[in-house]
Amino acid sequence: MNHVGTHLREDYEYSKKFFSESELYHRDKKTINVDTILRAHYLICDYFESNGKPSFYGVLNPGLIGSAFSRQFTSYEGKKKYSTDLEVCATLFFGIVKNHGFKDGNKRTALLTLLYHLYKINKIPSALQKDFEELTVKAASSTLYDYSFNEKYEGKEDYDVKMIAHFLHKNTTNMTKQYHSITFIELERALTKYGIIFTNPNKNFIDLYYQKPGILGTKIKICNLSCPGLKRQVNRETLNKVLKDINNKVKIEINHVSIYTGTEPMYRLIQDYEGPLQRLKDK
Repeated sequence: MNHVGTHLREDYEYSKKFFSESELYHRDKKTINVDTILRAHYLICDYFESNGKPSFYGVLNPGLIGSAFSRQFTSYEGKKKYSTDLEVCATLFFGIVKNHGFKDGNKRTALLTLLYHLYKINKIPSALQKDFEELTVKAASSTLYDYSFNEKYEGKEDYDVKMIAHFLHKNTTNMTKQYHSITFIELERALTKYGIIFTNPNKNFIDLYYQKPGILGTKIKICNLSCPGLKRQVNRETLNKVLKDINNKVKIEINHVSIYTGTEPMYRLIQDYEGPLQRLKDK
């Protein structure tokens, strides 16, 4: 959250006061905590604001967000209600969509949280983006019965969660490679500790310089870099070229691990699903 607008970061920090530590920072490899839900909401708002599309933001009802979060852990007599990873994804997604815990952007927050939840359990969508957009709209409007597999679950307990979990089962696949992502602003932050600075932004281009240590240290130009926006993703080829140029020009060798450490994968998910997330604002 270091890179979002000051007003959004302050509202995000304020909103955390309504939740317990166990809700905010619950640690589990296969579930989502409240802090992640909040970050999804504010990162979406920041991304679209940076592209000139502001929207309402903030928590409307903390209890409803907490209720959506707790759905992942529902149990009876010590037995979990949702036994599979995709059922857990489905029930959280449904809770965020229907509870309306935020002032605006509940569907968008739900979809981004779902995409991140899938990533966390090593799954990625195998269907078209519009199919996940449609799932979000159907869940929000209680029209999941439109799906062809409706008869399998019609009249059964927890119908909506079962329908969503079925959709996810049919439309996701296991990740076969690591999912790395970094934005230009994250790259700038990562390179600063090596004395590399971004300067002279002009018409979607920036210059990279090495600032030699010391008061009178000179600057050495490393390269000119195409940058469509600081919140946009740096592709792998561009990153490799930047690191190679740094090594060639100033003899500093930087590995990828140090660059990717601390980055926010939700930035990449927002950019990848920019179209659906934008359209959901008006649905």
